[in-house]
Amino acid sequence: MFGTRISNAQFISMIEKEKSIALRPFDRDRLRLAHYALNPGAVLELGRIGQNGRREYRKLHDFDDGPTFVLKPHQYVLIQIKEFIELEDGLSADFVAPSNLIVNGFGMSAGKLDAGFASAAGKGQRLFVQVGLENKLDVDNEYHSDYGISYLAVTDYRGLKSAPVDFSNSEVQEFLHQFRRWSRAKDDGPDYDG
Repeated sequence: MFGTRISNAQFISMIEKEKSIALRPFDRDRLRLAHYALNPGAVLELGRIGQNGRREYRKLHDFDDGPTFVLKPHQYVLIQIKEFIELEDGLSADFVAPSNLIVNGFGMSAGKLDAGFASAAGKGQRLFVQVGLENKLDVDNEYHSDYGISYLAVTDYRGLKSAPVDFSNSEVQEFLHQFRRWSRAKDDGPDYDG
């Protein structure tokens, strides 16, 4: 047995009854057979590597301010996911590109999400899930939030023999330094946990 991809009914149970998945905001209408359609939150531009050895980022657009963003030819940006996602130990999630991106000339790149990611920053702080988005065309291309940005597909490994996995201190420090607001989530007004 290599783990089980959870169905929509299991997804609901894991959010509402077991509390083994935290997903906020959660909208049942965005749930498909075996995945959940995530919302884009903001567009971030990757900058240079600073003197501190860390990459700089600049917010280009917030989807709360409007549903579209135009990417230049072959431009690559990060899309910050709107939802807060946290998984219990034994769960892992993959990010799957929606077909709307493909047919509209965009490529999406993403990794996976392990249990412990959301809490790696510490109590009261939030780490933002991000995916890469690239305009694959030779012309300007308008991305619309209705295209979606990624599906979240969760696999359940609970009950399987596995060794514990923790984030190293250097991984946690890198997460915290990517965006300064992660390390001061409670002192600038908004509550990033909800």
